[in-house]
Amino acid sequence: MPVALTAFLRQAVRRGRSVLLSVPLKLKILGLALALILLFGAVTIYKVQAALSENIEAFLREESRFVATELSYQSHDYLLINDVYGLTQMLRNTVQNRPDLRYVFVRNGAGQVVAHTFEGGFPADLLEKASRLSPQGSGPRLLRTNEGGIWEATAGISNGNEGAVVAGVKGDSLRRQIGVITGSLARTTLLVAVFGVLLSLGLTWIITRPVGRLLEATRAVRRGDYSVSLAPAESQDELGKLLEGFNAMVLSLASADKARLEKEHLQRDFLHRVMAGQEGERKRIARELHDQTG
Repeated sequence: MPVALTAFLRQAVRRGRSVLLSVPLKLKILGLALALILLFGAVTIYKVQAALSENIEAFLREESRFVATELSYQSHDYLLINDVYGLTQMLRNTVQNRPDLRYVFVRNGAGQVVAHTFEGGFPADLLEKASRLSPQGSGPRLLRTNEGGIWEATAGISNGNEGAVVAGVKGDSLRRQIGVITGSLARTTLLVAVFGVLLSLGLTWIITRPVGRLLEATRAVRRGDYSVSLAPAESQDELGKLLEGFNAMVLSLASADKARLEKEHLQRDFLHRVMAGQEGERKRIARELHDQTG
């Protein structure tokens, strides 16, 4: 790593640490609670959405196989009597009754599409893909279309001798349900975040209120006012013990200050007496000198 980049990162870390330490305690607690709730909610939503998406894709894959197999048995009788109209109606009714089913079409033994559920004609690009499908059937495959992913499965009719049924399952309704569940989780996360912020406000008030009182009392003691006394805290946690220790410290400082004042008073009284004695001695000596001189 270049030296300049290392120095820049270190400076950024120091600035970030300085800014973080300068933030009030109330904001730190609120930010921590909110960040934890939002992070937990985001991870939960992501995990739930990923799990649901995986399960839905597996369900759609098996659904396409099941529908194609079921319709292959039902289509056999229609192809046997060459009832194309009845076969088409049966396919369309199946699509209407299954909201996740996007389309179904039937190929005869020659590979020609004889019935389908598309409105306005069979798509040309799908016809080209259908011509390459195996008549015996194939497992589900995921097609990428302009409508999104579609799981398509092929099931042969009479082992592929009479044709095949191709079913495409899109699963829009199931994917919409994922969106509904994700939105519900997001709303729940926001409600929990609001509730967490309210609880954090209460917690910060419980913590910062005695700390603020302690700060004001400390400033008063620094000015030399030892008459301050904090009311004992209702809680018996570290804050309560801290307030008790502060009150004991203030009493000790007040006693020490009182003892200092008394000592200073005694010193002044002693000095005053010494000075008075010296003054009397000087007067006595001066008087004796005056008498001897006379």
